[in-house]
Amino acid sequence: MILLMSNSGLRPDEFMRLKWKHFSQYRYADGTRLVADFEEGKTGGRKVVFNKGSEEYLDRLYDHRKSELTKDPDLDEWIFCHEDGTQ
Repeated sequence: MILLMSNSGLRPDEFMRLKWKHFSQYRYADGTRLVADFEEGKTGGRKVVFNKGSEEYLDRLYDHRKSELTKDPDLDEWIFCHEDGTQ
């Protein structure tokens, strides 16, 4: 959690509201970057570009959640949640 947060420009409340569906990867001149797309926030919708290498941290969280559920997590599920999917 700390590794992802420190590699983004997300506000703490936005960070805790992350869902799997918010993430995508975009190709930039210096390589591919992880991007979180928020529909609502303090100042409206925005895209947050993570530092290079951040996808590794997200992959670890995804793999951990997948092992808890024994299936792929739902895209509309919170990333930071209890085992039952609640926050």
